[in-house]
Amino acid sequence: MRYFVKLLVFSLFVFPLNLTLSNKVLATIEDPLIISTGNNQGAVNIRTGPGTEYDIVKTVPDGTEVWWCSQCVQEEVVRVDSYGCEWYSVYLREEKIGGFVRTDFLLRQGNFGRVADACMGN
Repeated sequence: MRYFVKLLVFSLFVFPLNLTLSNKVLATIEDPLIISTGNNQGAVNIRTGPGTEYDIVKTVPDGTEVWWCSQCVQEEVVRVDSYGCEWYSVYLREEKIGGFVRTDFLLRQGNFGRVADACMGN
């Protein structure tokens, strides 16, 4: 009985700590990226999931900085839609909004290389 009480007390302190740590892990932000349609006049939709059938979270103009977020979502970070296009999980720091953007609309900061070639699926 004494062992059970110690275990119960220990788990009451450790379990909330694990939840706190896991929430921090889910907000890990990795690398800065730039939204780019390629013509400097467009805008890109950040969506709730990987595909045009998902709801729009926010529409952002060319040049907007987003962050690749490896653990902002519980699912896979890079997902493929039904057309074969890859989508990254991204995060807008100031607005504290996350969602998915097709990888061919993202530039890496520094060398400004595209994350992926244009997807001709949709």
